[in-house]
Amino acid sequence: CGKAFYILRTGPRATRYCSRSCSAKSQVKYSEPRKMSVPEAAYLAGFLDGEGSIIRTKPRVWRVTIFQSDERLIRWIAEVVGTGLVATRKMSGKNLVKKGPFKDGWYWQLYGNNAALFIRQLLPYLRVKRELADKMLEARKLEARKNG
Repeated sequence: CGKAFYILRTGPRATRYCSRSCSAKSQVKYSEPRKMSVPEAAYLAGFLDGEGSIIRTKPRVWRVTIFQSDERLIRWIAEVVGTGLVATRKMSGKNLVKKGPFKDGWYWQLYGNNAALFIRQLLPYLRVKRELADKMLEARKLEARKNG
């Protein structure tokens, strides 16, 4: 919102918003992904192939994440898809050879059914993560059969 405020902590858990309502407004609400155009789906498939991940976090929970240092791009992805969580993470570089100042990292992510609905739209355009996407959708199909 542009309002000035005091930072309550330093480090990875530093205060980033002036209030809880501003923090809540910074995130996109969870709802089903919107129907994307072919160019949007193809672009996001390429971006997911290069900068994203498809991960099984628990036995039946899948997560799709796109990580980037450009906040505007992450917010654009959330806007195009119409859902997902947008958040930031401090980059420490402690596991890297190069030490020094790093930009904050931004990420967008979806879980569960919304992730599967998103991946279905990108499937025709995925190359690198195609096999993993197929595995995710197959696992979700088997889960749906088990649950009735």
